Amino acid sequence: MAFDIKEIPLVNKWLKQFDLVDKYTAELLLQSLNYVSFSDFEKCIQNQVEDIVKSVQKTNNSCVAIFTVSKNLQNKFNKDKERKSENDSSGRIGHALKNLERKLGKRVELSPRIASMSQKKVRHIIYVDDFIGSGKRFIDFWRKDVSRTVKSWVSGGYCRIWIVSHTIHKTGLEKIIKNISAIDRSRVKSQNLIESSPLLRNKKIKELLIKYGVRTNKNDAALGYGDNCSPIIFQYGCPNNSPAILWANGKSRKQANCISDEGWDSLFSERSVDTKLYPLFENSISYLTYPELLWSAGQYQLALKFCEKADENTKVYNLILALSSSKYTRNKIEEVLLPIKDKSGEAINTLIKFGLIDENMKLSKFGDDVLEKNRKNKKIFVDKEYENFYPSSYLGFHREI
Repeated sequence: MAFDIKEIPLVNKWLKQFDLVDKYTAELLLQSLNYVSFSDFEKCIQNQVEDIVKSVQKTNNSCVAIFTVSKNLQNKFNKDKERKSENDSSGRIGHALKNLERKLGKRVELSPRIASMSQKKVRHIIYVDDFIGSGKRFIDFWRKDVSRTVKSWVSGGYCRIWIVSHTIHKTGLEKIIKNISAIDRSRVKSQNLIESSPLLRNKKIKELLIKYGVRTNKNDAALGYGDNCSPIIFQYGCPNNSPAILWANGKSRKQANCISDEGWDSLFSERSVDTKLYPLFENSISYLTYPELLWSAGQYQLALKFCEKADENTKVYNLILALSSSKYTRNKIEEVLLPIKDKSGEAINTLIKFGLIDENMKLSKFGDDVLEKNRKNKKIFVDKEYENFYPSSYLGFHREI
């Protein structure tokens, strides 16, 4: 059964920090995030890696080497000390890949030594990361942690490099390709390629992030590092490419020399995910704020109708038709509906199959008629004196006109 995110005490506590006029936008922000569970993440990584292995071994049956992308912890201050073990997301990736290694047996080898790769005539190397935002982490990893031998194999055409990630921001991918000649775009695989953050396309959300970002101790990351403003939250941790108000705490001026008199308690404190927030990752959130998307698309009456109880599939169909009528591309619609990507993708394919929209997301006459019928299904009084109708309140909050 679906639930409202405000039913989670920690979410409620976080929302209370916002001024009354901003609480609705803060709730819309949370509803617009993509919460990736442990199981969804591991399934995504394992499936993508396995697909590559099966594909390349159709032409070359040699062993495939797989490495996790870890953060380099060596610097000028500790280079002579014993190297610390990585305790970042690479550990969870390694766990998922170990299961895959057991399944595929001798077809793959996880983190092999150079001698083993040479002996087994490895021709394909897969580097796996959970998330690529600005691209800096992978570039640093390539320059500092990838051996010269591997680089020479690649430059000589002996080996091919693959990158697998759950989510990649387009800006980060372009930076990697520009800085590393060994990386070819066709050999970069991800479940989510984010061309531009849907959070930044909503003016109110962007203003909210900047306004409250000054209350955190990471004001320079108000839109996330690299200004990615990433909508992705993993169950094992929040990327620092996500907005600072989600993960960065802040002390009041009385406690420290901060730029704001007020402190800040983030929802995912220092990028951690409290177990009490696990319901966010259970795919049972009630997306009560989706009417805002219809409202933004100019479908005012349909947005109000959306507030009523209705079949969930019907809601998704209507939303896609309405966004299509406002000339949203498929990529843009999928970015907007990222939190329910599987459901929205299936709904888009269904609408195409039955001729309501075409492959370019253009409404057919049939689709336009269906959308119009939904608009007229229930008459809502609109004062003709005004060009647009705006309700005085929504979800219990006063909407200023």
